Amino acid sequence: MGVVEDARGMVMTEFEAQTIVLALQKMFDDGYFDICVVDKCLKLARSVPPAADYNVLCALHCVHWNKMESGFRTEVMKRTLALFAHEGLPGITRLQAMIEKRAMQ
Repeated sequence: MGVVEDARGMVMTEFEAQTIVLALQKMFDDGYFDICVVDKCLKLARSVPPAADYNVLCALHCVHWNKMESGFRTEVMKRTLALFAHEGLPGITRLQAMIEKRAMQ
């Protein structure tokens, strides 16, 4: 596997980039929001998120997706991805499309 350069000029391996996308997708597919997964992915991306956005998401740790109203759940997923979108991380666009599709159902 090769390397990927994000929008900041930071380099990560394709393996790291794919790991981030797969871990976030798994969290979205599993039963609850897990800030630990987000933390590990941010560490792999070498990213420090805006404190206000991150703190709101932290408060939702271990809240089950099915306990959230559909629109709120979609917003949580979008805000989670927004922590990574500014990095230009490959695969995030695919996850964003997946979330939009789910919101339409």
